[in-house]
Amino acid sequence: MPANTPLRQRIIDSALTLFAKDGYDSTSVQNICQMAGVSKGAFYHHFASKQALFLNMMDDWTHNLVEIVSEAIAPGMAVPEAFLAMNAHLAEVFKAAPTGFPILVDFWRQAALRDETWEKAFAPYHDFLKFFEGLICQGIAEGSLRAEIDAKQTSYLLVAFYMGFLLQAALYRDSLNWTELSGYGLRQIFAGLGSVK
Repeated sequence: MPANTPLRQRIIDSALTLFAKDGYDSTSVQNICQMAGVSKGAFYHHFASKQALFLNMMDDWTHNLVEIVSEAIAPGMAVPEAFLAMNAHLAEVFKAAPTGFPILVDFWRQAALRDETWEKAFAPYHDFLKFFEGLICQGIAEGSLRAEIDAKQTSYLLVAFYMGFLLQAALYRDSLNWTELSGYGLRQIFAGLGSVK
């Protein structure tokens, strides 16, 4: 993934603003270039298309989120506690949901029309499934989660859990403390999966 130069970052920031305001479909490359103050040549030097720009934004977001949650896990921490530690670092993600989640849904709607785009659009989703599945396997191996748990199915449960909270954060905005509520939900899930006190 190329480093974000000031010009490249200006294009990304302008696209994010326009996607949030007008929607992915209604935002053109020309609109993005005008807001960023760059030529179309400069845009296409950095991104092959509007779709490529969005997929780059998704990759950046996923990479940053994985970094945030990975840094929250202390060495030797049991998996249930690791999930709670990761959750405590998601305040900014929930804060961004009112703007970011509708953009994501708008893009998914467009991506559903093309098989090759659909696959790329859902790559971050699959990355999180694998990440969570790996942690669940680790929890089973360390004995903090029950041995009969299906790691793959549990990873789907956890991704659905967070997607649901992101949707609610987008709908209800700042009316509730989503980090606190999702932490409560995680405690209930892991109480059933193993042992969280």
